[in-house]
Amino acid sequence: ATRCDPQRQSAAAQATQFGYNSDFIGYLSLPWGSDNSRHGLLCVNHEFCIEELMFPGLGRYVGGAILDVARDPGGL
Repeated sequence: ATRCDPQRQSAAAQATQFGYNSDFIGYLSLPWGSDNSRHGLLCVNHEFCIEELMFPGLGRYVGGAILDVARDPGGL
């Protein structure tokens, strides 16, 4: 496993990373209010970070990620 190194980020490194301290994941069906499992929003909370590890010298950041996810017509 590789370790996140904020001083040596690259597109290739970021492609293998997702979030930090992700303690909540939720799925919201689309269209809104439906019970559709084939298309929706995947919401991930990144509750807090240890600034000196994640953003050295940049200050405090808290956030989340929202991804639009959908199964392809073949069901994958």
